[in-house]
Amino acid sequence: MPARSMTNQQLVLAREATAGTPATTGFKRVQSLRGTVGYAIEGDDFKASGSKVNTARVPNTEMGTIGIDTILDYNGATWAATGGYGAPVSVAGAAAAVGTYTHTYTLNAYSADPRVTFTGFWGDAVQALQLPHFLFNTFGVSIARGALSLTSSAMSYMPKTGIAFPASGAITDVGTRPMAGRQFNIYMDNTWAALGTTQLLAAYEGGLTMGDKYTPDWAINRALSSFSEVLEAESTEYSGNLRVGFDATALSLLNTFNAGDLKFIRIESIGPIIAGAIPFSMVVDYCVRVTSIGEYSAAPNSPAVSVPFSFTLAVDDVSTNVSKLVLVNAVTGL
Repeated sequence: MPARSMTNQQLVLAREATAGTPATTGFKRVQSLRGTVGYAIEGDDFKASGSKVNTARVPNTEMGTIGIDTILDYNGATWAATGGYGAPVSVAGAAAAVGTYTHTYTLNAYSADPRVTFTGFWGDAVQALQLPHFLFNTFGVSIARGALSLTSSAMSYMPKTGIAFPASGAITDVGTRPMAGRQFNIYMDNTWAALGTTQLLAAYEGGLTMGDKYTPDWAINRALSSFSEVLEAESTEYSGNLRVGFDATALSLLNTFNAGDLKFIRIESIGPIIAGAIPFSMVVDYCVRVTSIGEYSAAPNSPAVSVPFSFTLAVDDVSTNVSKLVLVNAVTGL
């Protein structure tokens, strides 16, 4: 078989009706996602008496790992956000905004988030790997005027060989609508209900990090070639950061840190019009508790004095909200 280039290896995804049962239709090629497939295989080596080398390998657990590269994109974030929040509630726009869709993601404080899995294929028409029970497992957003990033990762059942890559006619392309640094605002308020009221005019960096959301459950069952299901992890990292100028906002955050009070942050991006008067948009709201304060230093791309704050996400005891993300885009659904 002739060698093939990494340039031509594709990643396509289709939502599964039942987790782990491969989908056969509905595949989408998200043009703001790039993936590479690997393996997480654990086992125990055994060496017989008198042998200099191992004489056996006992296999224990096998699964797929998928490295995800992506960008902050109004359309593509529809998939990546499931790694932090689970499945969204998706609603089509009204008659005056046909072609717009609103996807609302909620991080539940006290209950499991709705899980969503996909069947992935990685490869091409010559050789492909099927990735059942593909799910996004982390989510992170970082913004600055000169740099934007979205981070994610994924896992799956053990990749399967010998299954043909979906035909080109069975794949729908999801085009890109990248976000731009000039489209962002950051707000900080004292209550969840007031979010979006007070814009920070000297915010230089902001971000939200959601670590590994799921962990595999390894039940004893020879009918399974990989894990039986995934469960929400016990110790997921939920953290954030904000760098602001040395002004009244910084002093307010210092007082908040000393008092142990909560703050409420909104990262908002507004893009071009999709239809009617409805633009592409992303709004990320979260409740935080300040955990540490860094050193005063120059802001990114500027000599302005600034100070960084680190947060952990917290539960608002009034609304019980932790974090919500709302995407408005042209994607009908996962």
